[in-house]
Amino acid sequence: MLRPAKLGASPALAINERRIADRTDITRPCKLQRRGASPFDSASTINLSTSGALLEIRTARPPAVGEQLAVAVAWTSSPVINSDSLVPARVIRSTPIDANRARVAVEFLRSHALILAA
Repeated sequence: MLRPAKLGASPALAINERRIADRTDITRPCKLQRRGASPFDSASTINLSTSGALLEIRTARPPAVGEQLAVAVAWTSSPVINSDSLVPARVIRSTPIDANRARVAVEFLRSHALILAA
């Protein structure tokens, strides 16, 4: 879904803007559970909205575009993230940073307003 351009925004930005919810820059630890993988991948949020997130994942095998996974964000200082807080998501962009990290944009498969309620 394309959003209308803001006044003064360049036309290129308006064409590429497909977000359906505003993002909030926030850095929080999180974990990813990938289908068919038993351990969780460690990650952190870069920004977050009710419709998706941009994450930095620590893994030697970044997820592929279209891959479905589950995301859980740590909202407290507890070292344990409860698996009940896993939110189903789909990878929409995956960019390697180096051999052990990647930036991954995910779209939540259901709107999760509660993910932002801390």
